[in-house]
Amino acid sequence: MVLLAVTLGVRLAVLPVEAELPYSIFFPGLAITVFLCGVGPGLLFVALAAPAGAYLFIAPYWDFKELSLVLPRMVVFVGLALAILGVINYFQRQVALQQRRLQDEITRRQKVEAALEENSTRLAGIIDTAMDAIISVDAQQRISLFNPTAEQMFGYTAREVLGQPIDCLIPARFRQTHAGHMRQFGETGESFRKVTSLSELSALRRDGSEFPIEASISRTEVAGEYIFTVIMRDISERKKAEQVLINSRRQLRAMIEQAPISIAMFDRNLNYLATSRRWLADYGRGFTELIGLNHYEVNPDISEDWKRVHREALAGVASKNDMDMWLKADGSRQWLRWAVHPWLDEEGAVGGIIMSAEDMTHYRMVELALRASEDDLVRAQVVGKIGSWRLDVQRNELTWSAENYRIFEIPEGTQLTYETFLSRVHPDDQGYVDRMWQAALAGQPYDIEHRLLVDGKVKWVNEKAELEFDAQGGLAGGFGITQDITERLLMKNRLRDANARLTAVAAQRAAHLLELSGELTRAEQRERDRLYELLHDHVQPLLVAARLGLSGLSERTSQAEMLQTIADARDHISHVIQTARTLSIELNPPLIRERGLVPALESLCRWVRTNHGLTVDLAWEPETEPASMTARLLCFKSVRELLMNVVKYAGTAQATIALEQARAGMLRITVRDQGKGFDPAVEHDGSGLSNLERRLAMIGGGLTVDSASGGGTVATLLAPLGMGTIERAVLPFEMHGSAPEEVEDNTPVSGTRGAVT
Repeated sequence: MVLLAVTLGVRLAVLPVEAELPYSIFFPGLAITVFLCGVGPGLLFVALAAPAGAYLFIAPYWDFKELSLVLPRMVVFVGLALAILGVINYFQRQVALQQRRLQDEITRRQKVEAALEENSTRLAGIIDTAMDAIISVDAQQRISLFNPTAEQMFGYTAREVLGQPIDCLIPARFRQTHAGHMRQFGETGESFRKVTSLSELSALRRDGSEFPIEASISRTEVAGEYIFTVIMRDISERKKAEQVLINSRRQLRAMIEQAPISIAMFDRNLNYLATSRRWLADYGRGFTELIGLNHYEVNPDISEDWKRVHREALAGVASKNDMDMWLKADGSRQWLRWAVHPWLDEEGAVGGIIMSAEDMTHYRMVELALRASEDDLVRAQVVGKIGSWRLDVQRNELTWSAENYRIFEIPEGTQLTYETFLSRVHPDDQGYVDRMWQAALAGQPYDIEHRLLVDGKVKWVNEKAELEFDAQGGLAGGFGITQDITERLLMKNRLRDANARLTAVAAQRAAHLLELSGELTRAEQRERDRLYELLHDHVQPLLVAARLGLSGLSERTSQAEMLQTIADARDHISHVIQTARTLSIELNPPLIRERGLVPALESLCRWVRTNHGLTVDLAWEPETEPASMTARLLCFKSVRELLMNVVKYAGTAQATIALEQARAGMLRITVRDQGKGFDPAVEHDGSGLSNLERRLAMIGGGLTVDSASGGGTVATLLAPLGMGTIERAVLPFEMHGSAPEEVEDNTPVSGTRGAVT
């Protein structure tokens, strides 16, 4: 409003009211208003200036009655004013934009300067604290930057080397080469290069020592001059570590190659990195070298189980088997101990796997043999009832075998002490055992027998020990055995009792033999008397009669008388021959030797029936023939004696004889009659039963008689069938009464084997 008023005042003061261009004065005011106040006041200025100019400077003046004259000019003014306003506003915006850009640039440059200052400070800090040596040189190769790490690395201070040629840090033999590399680097236009060399890069310390380095070089242009910056690192420790790693790998390779077992090292693709000679021999499949080959190509038939083990190892999971049994193509068994482990690279990642295998067949067989030996030892201890124990004083261990636990009847695993052992000893023997053990600790032998008392049961044991002493004479350990001798002592007692019984039996047998010797002497005398009687009363008279009859013959004897005398002499001689035959059969029955016991008994039965009217039924089973001639003769003699007793005392005309096996190796002969019987306690004179019993007992047999008055008699003989009994001299038999006469016809009456009547 003020600017409008000032503009109107200036217009009225300068030009008359009727002058042309009534709105021209308003355009400078509009421009000033827009420049000073902005677009809004400028629009207000136009809105007020348009009617004011029409009212004041367009005729009719001071009146709006002729709008047709006023409006065109007002419209033109407003259009021009708005155009001017737009142009001014456009330029204002451009100016404002340029101002903002300028301000932004100023701000950016301020920030850049601050950042450059900060970066410069930071770079200085980085350079000063960098772990690598940073050295800058100018185009003349003079040192312009030498950080603290470089000071420590080379032994120079920055003050000493700044401005000095860099050759003081380079060994003399590399200086010319270094200068050529720097010229080449400057000519290529590259801004950065890592320094490489076919030989090892080296730097020179102040003290003249050289050390290996790793370096990179960069080039920057500052104020039109090139600055070369070298960043270098002392790699002495790394070189040492690399050498250690190389040596370690060489040692590992040598160890693998020379290992006595099969070892192979693989990368992640199962390519061979190293193998032992044993692996090459066992699993090389004929290859002379496996390094670089793939394990699956060498072994195309490998199983999926092994591939799974390989995958697990590559995933970091180790696998092993200490005793894996393999069945080979030829059917034999092979035991292997194998392991598959991952190996890690320098970064800790799985770099591959290591496989090892060892043939454990020999050790397995030794183990099985040892186990069998241990089992045999345990069985031997059980059979022999011998337990063992071992004492280790240093380890404070007392070890018992299983048999020792069984002997003492202590559960296995029980904590063993001397008191535990002593508690099982019989109370009456504890003092004795303790004294002997204390004496053994003093160096005396320990070999004792004593009793154990376990749950009220007494056992006898024999204990022996060998104690071990150290150089100072102290107890270091010992080994001992415990043998259960209970059964041995019981057997010893039984043997003692048996010896006593045997002594008594021997004395009794001696008495029997003495009695039998007397009986045999008397029997021999009776036999002589009988033979004398037979010869004197039977044979001699017959021979005398025959002789007398024949001696009375002469030429005057008639023929009839002569024939009669010869016939009588023949009869006498026949009776003599028959008597001699009967006597020879009685002395040694030929059927027993020629055909056996049963045929002889058949002949005896016929003789008894013929001569004494006693009918005897004979029955026998197979395999009832004694092997010993002594047993046959004694059985025959005994049966004959029993039959003669039936003839003499039973008062019956019927008897039976049965032969059968009583038990293994024994013959049982049963003679039975239904006679009047007798009391066995009161033996009839002349029955000879006691003599028969003693004779049978001498060959391992026996005789029992079961009889009662009016109830008949059963006599049972037992005699050995085999040759187990020592063959004794044939006993001379006592002959009572007439002997059986040998029957010419030896055919059994029944006609079948097994029974005779």
